[in-house]
Amino acid sequence: MSYIKSLRVVYGDNRKAVSGEDINKGFGGEYSYLVPVYTENPSEAATAFSITITSMEELNADDLCKGDGKHERFVYLNAHYSLSNGPPIKRLSLSEKEEGIGYTIDLNKGRGGRFLYLNWWY
Repeated sequence: MSYIKSLRVVYGDNRKAVSGEDINKGFGGEYSYLVPVYTENPSEAATAFSITITSMEELNADDLCKGDGKHERFVYLNAHYSLSNGPPIKRLSLSEKEEGIGYTIDLNKGRGGRFLYLNWWY
């Protein structure tokens, strides 16, 4: 059985992206996609994800909103691995609704426009 270990932010190529959704759709900037990294080992799998929205650029992380022209707003994805968050994640989706067993805050919070949530199931 496969589990989600992490998510990579990929710019410009959606072939393996979660739900094929461009995170920057409607906002300009780079075409930005989340691509799952899988593991067969449940102890290596993520148990939750969260979003950090900040005015500080993190040079060692991928900005989900890269190139949208808003230099004071950066959005980063965090994977969590503690079993206190829940069991290993098996499936993900991006949608305009809060779905699944767990979900992040709106990836577009403070940006205006459409709502977009990362949802997961165990």
